[in-house]
Amino acid sequence: MKKVNYLFIALLIVFNCSSDNTDELMLQEDNLILASKSKTTKKSKEDKVLICHRTGSGFHTIEVSANALDSHYGHGDINPDMDGDGFTAPYGSDNPCGLGDGTDCDDNNPDINPGATEVYSDGIDNNCDGIVDYNGGGH
Repeated sequence: MKKVNYLFIALLIVFNCSSDNTDELMLQEDNLILASKSKTTKKSKEDKVLICHRTGSGFHTIEVSANALDSHYGHGDINPDMDGDGFTAPYGSDNPCGLGDGTDCDDNNPDINPGATEVYSDGIDNNCDGIVDYNGGGH
């Protein structure tokens, strides 16, 4: 009987001392951060953004924290991937540094980019191929 009691006590201790280390998603300042219930993970390289930084003589490329973007926009810096879809605006006033591929035909909408699937009959060039509503047989 003593062995059963010791076993019961040992199991009781083991189950009461285990902790829940399940990860949860937290939305913090418009950035999705994976955090443990016990501590927040440190931000990684993915939280950095290449932007065109305005200087007295034009623009040059710098890497900034995603959290600092608003302050950089405030003094004229430009993010050539405003919608964050991985495709940059064409070279020119929206991309003066020539960052990325310059192929995003609507850098304000992450659903419209060269990697998107064309949606038929919506009147929009979803995949930036220059053809609106391609139907397989032409325009």
